[in-house]
Amino acid sequence: MGFYEVPDWGMTEFPDRALIDAIRSFQHANGLRVDGVMKPGGESESALQSMAQHLQGMGRRGDTVLAHISPAEASLLKERGGAGTINPDTGLLEFYRTAKSTTNKNTSDTKKGSYIWRTAGDSKVRSSHARRNGRTFSWDNPPEGGHPGEAYNCRCTAEEKKKDCEKLKWEKNAAWRRHDDLREPIEKAKGDVAKSENRLEELRSD
Repeated sequence: MGFYEVPDWGMTEFPDRALIDAIRSFQHANGLRVDGVMKPGGESESALQSMAQHLQGMGRRGDTVLAHISPAEASLLKERGGAGTINPDTGLLEFYRTAKSTTNKNTSDTKKGSYIWRTAGDSKVRSSHARRNGRTFSWDNPPEGGHPGEAYNCRCTAEEKKKDCEKLKWEKNAAWRRHDDLREPIEKAKGDVAKSENRLEELRSD
């Protein structure tokens, strides 16, 4: 982007003259061959792959799509996608798409209580989601970007937080109380055993 000027009638799903000119300008600016054909293993493909890897490294681990954009394009993306944020590592404006899933929305609306955020655990996990892994969230108060699985291409899951956690906590405390209650009689029994052993030694010596 940055080479493309949005027509007065807006963007469409079909390529127009302005888009073709923008692609050619992009090719010229980045030293790509302007021949209309990208051959497998050719110069254009190699250059694009290199740039893609560079951009991926600058982006926040798959969080967003990194782009140099004009104010008009920023307004358009915000209208069609989501709010932009500044990447602190690059100072560039980034946009992400939010999945508009009716199923996920209905699911979060019907869920009550809380859950534990779990990621897929690989290198593709977004940095913002990686920081949430293992933390507890409420279905009534979603974090920024939504619950697990609601963001675009999100593979995170919500681990059910057992409702009997309080019961388990109570049972643990009860076990410790039983332990404390038994400590005194156990110590008394140990003392009685010691006295018996001493008495036995006295009888043997006699």
